Amino acid sequence: MTSTEVRIPAEMTASGQEIVTTAGKLPVVKIDSQGKVVWFKRLQKAGNQAISSFLNDAGNFVVIANGSGKILAEESASGLEISVPNNSFIEFNQDGLVESVRPSATVVRPYQVDSTEGGIIYASEAANLTLNNQAITFTSAGGNDVIIVKENADEKIVWAQMVGSSGGDKLLDFNELTNNKVVVVMNFVNHGVITADKTTFGYDVEVQGRTTLILNENGLIEHVENETEEISYLYDVEKTEDGGFLAVGKITGLLNIAAEKTKDNKPI
Repeated sequence: MTSTEVRIPAEMTASGQEIVTTAGKLPVVKIDSQGKVVWFKRLQKAGNQAISSFLNDAGNFVVIANGSGKILAEESASGLEISVPNNSFIEFNQDGLVESVRPSATVVRPYQVDSTEGGIIYASEAANLTLNNQAITFTSAGGNDVIIVKENADEKIVWAQMVGSSGGDKLLDFNELTNNKVVVVMNFVNHGVITADKTTFGYDVEVQGRTTLILNENGLIEHVENETEEISYLYDVEKTEDGGFLAVGKITGLLNIAAEKTKDNKPI
């Protein structure tokens, strides 16, 4: 075995045969329900790092990878070479061959992506940018802001939203809720203002620190929850079947939630 090879022994594979890969960059592994390796691929000329991944409606595995290059003929389902721009969606079929490649709508890498019914939602941190498959230009409030993009099954932008303060703001997590809304947890480094045109309120909203936002089905912000003294950090959100979400974070001291913020109108 050379220093660039990876060998997976027969007892660890679904076929019962040893899998050997050559030198490459981006590693992608498919594992079955029994924990056995079905296939292991390493793209030789494309993709320095996987940023995020998801399963699309066809059941194929899609990786967002930074690093430009090309898919070699023997790596593609068509048997032809495929050019790979930086920050691209690389789709692998059920056999581990590359089915398609396309650039993301943003010129910066998407940090996180979730599949939705009939499309995807992904998020980036960026300053000034133009979405390259539609004439939509965003200008940040200063430093990097957070941008959320929703695409349909035809890879067209349904909506896009950028929010931020004058500092380098950070995306912490996001998730699509069951009612086509999106919950976003982010950190506004400095004091910021979400302007009325980005909300359903009809007026500007002040934000600062770690903040939870809910965007409606049109990408407009309909709920803003700034951090409290008790809930000092939220870093993960997962949707629930009733249309809500579960949040994981950090609590400082005792947690006191006012009655008007609970479902049964009782303080916690």
